[in-house]
Parts: sequence; structure tokens; C-alpha cells
Amino acid sequence: MTGASHTIVFCIKTPLDEAHLVNLLNQEDKDGRYPSTDLKQAQAQGRRHFVKLNSATSELQQCWESKQAYLALGQLLFAAVAIGIDSTAIEGYDAQKMDDILDLKSKGLKSIIVATLGYRAENDGNAHRPKSRLPKEQIFTFL
Repeated sequence: MTGASHTIVFCIKTPLDEAHLVNLLNQEDKDGRYPSTDLKQAQAQGRRHFVKLNSATSELQQCWESKQAYLALGQLLFAAVAIGIDSTAIEGYDAQKMDDILDLKSKGLKSIIVATLGYRAENDGNAHRPKSRLPKEQIFTFL
């Protein structure tokens, strides 16, 4: 991480509560996302439905939120490579230490995964060795 030009910490909201949902909806409204009150109300109801569906326990809620963060991570990684920037997803970090350093708990956040962006170093051994992957027949099921 220390050699990357950018480090992005993906976080989830803890807890994902009504106040956060209202704040999010109000910001979207302020940004002009809803041309009608009906559309704004439908968005609010739909969002609450999925939050409730995935919030039977705080653990389930955090698991669902984490999956949403991984969707954003995937988009970041694809976008970076599309413009020629190297990236690495990192789960192997001390999440508690990261959260403490960034004072995430006081913001109602919890780190989930980190991504680094930049350009690989010339002496990066991984950059010059071939990739190794299992054959597609061992990974995918073809019908």
C-alpha cells in the first residue's frame, strides 16, 4: 500500500439505520435524481425493502453491505484497467487497525476491503512472470 499512488478503503455503514436512509434519499433528491414525488417514494420503499430483507441480524446486514462494497470494488478494478492503471484488491490487512487509524467507528463506518491504484514498479517480479490459472473446465460448469 505504501508504494501506491492511491489507496481506497471500502467501508460499510454500521448500523445501516433509518437516519442514513433518509440522508441518502434527501441527497439524491437534492441532486435532482427524482423528477416526481412518486419516483422518490418508490425508491425509498424499494431501498427499505432490501435493507429489511437483509437485516434480520446485524451480522446479516453487514454481510449484505459487504457484498455491495465488493460490487463497487469490481467496478473500480475494471475502470482502472480500462484506462491503463494497475490495481490490487487487498483483504490481507488489519481491519481493526485501519478502522482505528481512520477513526471510522466514530463515523459509523467499518472497513471491508482496500484497493490500491498506480503503476507497477519496473522491479515488480509478478509483472514479468506469466499468470497461472486453473483450466476453465475446473472453474466453470458448461451445460
